[in-house]
Amino acid sequence: MARARAVPLLLATLPVNLLYEGTVDGRGLDPSILPAAAPPSACVQEGIDLYRSDRHEDAIDRLQSCDEIADALRWSGLSMVQLERFDEARAALEQSVELRPRNRCRPSFNRIIRETAAAHEGVHLVDLDAAARTALPSASRSGRRRSARDAWRREP
Repeated sequence: MARARAVPLLLATLPVNLLYEGTVDGRGLDPSILPAAAPPSACVQEGIDLYRSDRHEDAIDRLQSCDEIADALRWSGLSMVQLERFDEARAALEQSVELRPRNRCRPSFNRIIRETAAAHEGVHLVDLDAAARTALPSASRSGRRRSARDAWRREP
């Protein structure tokens, strides 16, 4: 109908915070009415404990043998961020979000929106995900030392 009336259609991507813990509902609901998250398996918990002990390589190694793929990918990706292995971290965290969004938009949904906007005349893309990534301040310009987390978040 929009095309027939020559009305432009806007499609927007949503920013995806791959580092979001996913433990907060975000809608102001009483936490007591939310379903309780299942505790991690013993395997994943061992990986989490290694991560929290700053033993990131050991955490990645341990998590590779876990059956809970989404959680293992998440904690492996977080460990990779700390090790400044940003490309691997992004890939692991994006896969984790695909499997368990935790109140976030799946990266694949943003890809579909971009492809759809590019393929149709009169459809315009509002890429909020890309804008959010480029809007982060550059630590190199401000003179402060970048943390691994800050540097990774600015990667495209």
